[in-house]
Amino acid sequence: MLATVFKKKRVLTPVGLDIGACGLRAVQLLAVDGGWSVVALGACELTGDLEGEDVLQPSGQLVRVVTTRERFRGRKTVASMNSPDVSYFSLELPAGITESGGGQLDQVVRAEVSRLMGDDKSEPVTRCWCSPAGRGPSPNVVGIGASPESVRKLLRTVDEARLHCVAVEPAGLALARFGSVLCRPRADELWGVLDLGGRQARLVVCLGDIPVLVRSAGAGVTEWTRCVATTLGVSVKSAEVHLREHGVASVGVRDSRGPKSSRDSLSGLIMGGLRNTLRSTTLEAERSVGYMRQCYPGRDFSGLIAVGRGSLIPNVVEYFGHSLGFEVRRASALLGGDRCELTYSSGHGQPLEMVGLAIGTALSE
Repeated sequence: MLATVFKKKRVLTPVGLDIGACGLRAVQLLAVDGGWSVVALGACELTGDLEGEDVLQPSGQLVRVVTTRERFRGRKTVASMNSPDVSYFSLELPAGITESGGGQLDQVVRAEVSRLMGDDKSEPVTRCWCSPAGRGPSPNVVGIGASPESVRKLLRTVDEARLHCVAVEPAGLALARFGSVLCRPRADELWGVLDLGGRQARLVVCLGDIPVLVRSAGAGVTEWTRCVATTLGVSVKSAEVHLREHGVASVGVRDSRGPKSSRDSLSGLIMGGLRNTLRSTTLEAERSVGYMRQCYPGRDFSGLIAVGRGSLIPNVVEYFGHSLGFEVRRASALLGGDRCELTYSSGHGQPLEMVGLAIGTALSE
């Protein structure tokens, strides 16, 4: 049931449904002039106790409300499945198995993913795709696994909304697809998507339009907020406001105009509270990108596209660009570029960075 390949485009996509840690987003696109235009978008930000369990599974009724208050057409839906409900594994399998394709490859991947997930209670739902051959020993297959119960729970929610779920899309694939319509990568180009979401930071590294590495890259914005609350000695709700309005201190910029303002001082305190967390994500991104550059030497690395709630926090994307030493850009910065195949209007009322996963999910059918 998990969608794993880039399928033929349709004139009008199914509804792409993203159930995130802090909200619900639904998107539908129309093929126009060799690209895609977002024609319907519905969103609902969920509020709750950030100190509690960071798990969200809204009711079918809520999904129904979001998908009926905008001009969505048809009942076909593709729903994304996010970490930790889906796991990704970089596998190095014998060439004979990868070249055989079909049943033998699926069987080997199922066995390997089951072993790595270590769940003896039930056999996971698995799928895979092959990566381009690298130089020397390197992964050549990305395997994914999800518990049957997680898949069934998501399908029940969509069914209760009176929608027809035609596929469940792993978030890593959807993010790669979203980035591809923004930057139309060359076949030999290494690039990636850095998703700074609520549950966790997630990194997807691609060669051309194929994701070759998907992995967690540290804590998400919910954990960031808790760190800021502890540092400032305020409630989680207050910390969330401070983080959204003030962000972190700017890096790599000298300011000789005089004493710092109270706003600058607060941003500096927030940075102090988040320094170790942000550094952890930086180190994981450095390792992952460096590893893929070793596997595919000679390829240009064109940088990362930042999406998710964390990418909207002032100076966070700039921090990662400065710390990593390569370009990190918000998704919206690519709109209107020479290689962009996506049309998106600010009239939709949501930052592009918040709906990128839903867009990529809609494009899976």
